[in-house]
Amino acid sequence: MNAGDELIIHDVWGAIQYRGEGCFIAGGAGDIIYHAEFDEILDGNAVYVLTAEDSPSFPKGPIDQAFLQREIKDFTQPFYVCGPDQMVADLTKTLTELGANPETVVFER
Repeated sequence: MNAGDELIIHDVWGAIQYRGEGCFIAGGAGDIIYHAEFDEILDGNAVYVLTAEDSPSFPKGPIDQAFLQREIKDFTQPFYVCGPDQMVADLTKTLTELGANPETVVFER
């Protein structure tokens, strides 16, 4: 920064309350940008999918009921969902339809 520049600081937004080991579903560019770090932290236990663009490195498709049934074996575990409002609402509905307890579907607030 230079003299005379303006810096605007505000509260952070969005938080997810941890409820134990579970499945984290996130939408947004940060997930792909940091995929190498996630792979290291999660010991390769991550699935990446692009919904809006093509990439030779990642599959493309919607995160819909078929995708969730294919990728997730245990719908009794906690689910952590963050992303655009419509995505969170759609996934929360779909997860509960697949048997997830609505009390264990935690979303960003």
